[in-house]
Amino acid sequence: MAKPLEFAGCRIERTDLTCDQVPAVQVGMPLVDVAQVFASHETRHVLVQEGEELVGIVSIDDLQQAIRSFGDE
Repeated sequence: MAKPLEFAGCRIERTDLTCDQVPAVQVGMPLVDVAQVFASHETRHVLVQEGEELVGIVSIDDLQQAIRSFGDE
């Protein structure tokens, strides 16, 4: 059974990036694959999609929390 993510407060900063320049992952992607996306793009945030629909944004802090939580199971 998967633990739900706990979300922390954050802020969004405006940049000159467009959506097609920001890396995206699909809902259900394994954490190790998400970590590789963060590493290969050297980014602190990725978009989360379900099919073509944008459903959220994940930060590197969210990923680290999820990995720690997974280790606690």
